[in-house]
Amino acid sequence: MKSLTILLFLLISFLTNSQDKIYGFYDIFISGSTTGTVAPNGLEQIAFTPSSNNASFSPASSSLSGEINHIGINKYDFLYSVEGIATDNFHVNSYNTKNNFSANRALSNISLNGGNGSDARVRGMAIDKNDVAWVTAFSVIDGKNYVTTFKTNSSGSATDLQSKPYILKADLTTIEVKDLAFDFFGNLYALVLDGLTGYQYIYYINAKALMGVAQGGDIVLSKLWQISEAAGKPIKYDPKYFGGSFIDFQTYNAEGIAFSSEGQLLISVDKMSFTNVTGGYKSGVANMLYVFKPDGGDIVPQAIIYTSPENKNEISYCADLASNYYPAFLPLSFGEINATIQGNKLHVSWATIQERNNVKFSIFISPDGGNFSEVGSVNTLATGGNANDLTNYSFDYNLSNAGFLALFPVWSFLFLSLALVSNKKSRWLICFCIILFGFVNCSKKNTGGENIKTYNGKLFVKITATDSKGKTIGSKVIQASR
Repeated sequence: MKSLTILLFLLISFLTNSQDKIYGFYDIFISGSTTGTVAPNGLEQIAFTPSSNNASFSPASSSLSGEINHIGINKYDFLYSVEGIATDNFHVNSYNTKNNFSANRALSNISLNGGNGSDARVRGMAIDKNDVAWVTAFSVIDGKNYVTTFKTNSSGSATDLQSKPYILKADLTTIEVKDLAFDFFGNLYALVLDGLTGYQYIYYINAKALMGVAQGGDIVLSKLWQISEAAGKPIKYDPKYFGGSFIDFQTYNAEGIAFSSEGQLLISVDKMSFTNVTGGYKSGVANMLYVFKPDGGDIVPQAIIYTSPENKNEISYCADLASNYYPAFLPLSFGEINATIQGNKLHVSWATIQERNNVKFSIFISPDGGNFSEVGSVNTLATGGNANDLTNYSFDYNLSNAGFLALFPVWSFLFLSLALVSNKKSRWLICFCIILFGFVNCSKKNTGGENIKTYNGKLFVKITATDSKGKTIGSKVIQASR
């Protein structure tokens, strides 16, 4: 029995501390000769623990340094990488992560911008759950962000290269799309740099809208949130260190995004510092994962993976992230909610725009908009609790079951008066009114002579959704109409 208890404890500990396998491509920015500092360079395997937001890394394979570039990994654990050959000329390689990263040439001499000669430079890659690779490339000539797709498979090869790339657009004047990620539904998330201000954002497009874009068309992204190191403190990219003239400053460089198995969106952020010294400058970097959940509040946990000592010539940053986890990411979102009273029946209808791991809805009513009581529940209609399209629900309730609650305003006044009045005759009068009020309101006749109880006061309604972990999201409060 004791051995079984220990075994169960170890199993629970293992499950609660299980680690995700995330891949990061690290690059080194060098000016002059290096000082011998050992900084991450090439492909790194990041061990991320969703339960604690902790992360660490180790080289995935020493033989891959210099060969790996921007990366994506499919559900068969083949890691794909784009290798630049010349202007607008690339190879695509794949690496079997289950077989010592054995390499394969998947595509040769391809263009990622339709061959229009605009010097498109790869910025990021993501592979969706249908094994389609999406590669984003930014042109330093025309300022456009191109996206080209190809199909990956279980053998590490590639087919169906898109001949005419999409163009990514947003509501900013100048953007550079740094990386992409896909959730369970195929919604696309993009890490976007505002080229004018240096601020960095997460943008998004719904899967249905994305699939409606024809080859060569514009993928119009919508802003989700600005990336911040703390509430009200957005990070900012400052490119001064590319200018050849250095002053003391700090810059935040967000380059890659990927999902964890538990639905966190991981953002690689490098906090770089540069300090003037005699004969040059010193540089340092803290490589971090910002761990974001859209329903987790304003605080974004930061997992520090690597901090370099301040040195003179060498700095390493994470240029890309990749994972093959596809969680339902966005939290439940309520659409339109309506409530009507007809005779003695309350009818509530509502819709959800998306659901994530949802279990049920609870319906609450209140006579004053402040004190609510649950009157029923409805199970989710979403398969597995997840939905990405409009889902409609309804609920009916007989208000005669509300009893005291339905007549709360009047009853409250009468009983409060009874408590405050000390005169014996007045108290008897109030008691008489309570009895009379109850008789009149509980014994009205309709035209057919049938006894009914009709509620004529105000009624407020709200709905609460509960997910598989017991977390709730509430709707707005509405007043029922007649």
